[in-house]
Amino acid sequence: VFFMLFSIPTFILVKDKAANAKINIADAMKAAYKSIKSTWSQTRRYKGLVPFLIACFLYMEGINTVIFFLYLYAEDQLKLSLLEFFPVYIALAIASGIGSLVFGRMNDSIGPKKSLNIALGIWVIVMLLLMNIKSLTGFIAAGSLGGAVLGAVWTINRPMIVKLSPKGKTAEFF
Repeated sequence: VFFMLFSIPTFILVKDKAANAKINIADAMKAAYKSIKSTWSQTRRYKGLVPFLIACFLYMEGINTVIFFLYLYAEDQLKLSLLEFFPVYIALAIASGIGSLVFGRMNDSIGPKKSLNIALGIWVIVMLLLMNIKSLTGFIAAGSLGGAVLGAVWTINRPMIVKLSPKGKTAEFF
């Protein structure tokens, strides 16, 4: 619902430029494959990029797993219905926005690597807290902290990729 509401201004105000030429699908697929192959072969040249991309994949999968099971945990352990969980989810989303702002400033002052390490360290604490919490208040507190560092990780990943990828190729590594 949020995504739909916040997308409406884009659909109304941003107009696409019409493409003048028709693109042959086979040629487009060949060009895309060639571009991906070229980009992948160049990754070895940029120190730290491949380890970061692998680490990013792994920690984001861990975070996604926590998010996925959050409602199931709330339902099983705290006996929350889906409707009762919505306000909790909204609180987590608000915390995510706040975490993005706070860690965005931290990223500007101490850099993306240190900021990311701090955010991931807090994620470990959040997971330990969530495994031991049995009250709704504790769940909301730990979940809000998790929401804040979720926003932090999303915010910090982008400057980290910018820092590690070569000028002019940043979009390819996103």
